[in-house]
Amino acid sequence: MSRPDCPESVKVCKSLFDSLFGQNSQSNEIDGPHTTPDLDDVVATRLEDTPQDLAQCISTTKAMFRAHYRAKDVVFSRSSTHTGNSLIVFHPNNDRRQTLVHASIQYIFRSSREQPWKFAVRRQLPRTDEGTDPFAQYTDFPAQMLSVDMAAQLEIVDVEAVTGQFARWR
Repeated sequence: MSRPDCPESVKVCKSLFDSLFGQNSQSNEIDGPHTTPDLDDVVATRLEDTPQDLAQCISTTKAMFRAHYRAKDVVFSRSSTHTGNSLIVFHPNNDRRQTLVHASIQYIFRSSREQPWKFAVRRQLPRTDEGTDPFAQYTDFPAQMLSVDMAAQLEIVDVEAVTGQFARWR
């Protein structure tokens, strides 16, 4: 939605969806203007123990966590909060020359107030079967079949490396 080449029809559909389900109301803003502080902002001001799987990836035993993060008018969430908003596409190491990777956000964290927010993600694994990809014939439609399995190892991703979100069926 935030990309300049997003089709106008998709923007119209989002506008209709937002007006029907109230996603444009002030009370649903994550990081935007609102009259009451976001619970995430209040909770995210204290350091908490770093979960064991994340501690293996970062060099601190305490971090700040939140359930949602808004960047460029897109809401991202950890998978335990909202699976759909946790599904991201990103460039590894923030290198735009590398192939895009599909992943799911497990944690949204920062190690101190001075540090930027980051995502700890698990990559969506490639398909292992040799079945036909029903999307291969649609060269102008960037869809593909992936495995339902996720990588066991967490990977740390800068928010700036994320280019968008993707949809997963089932």
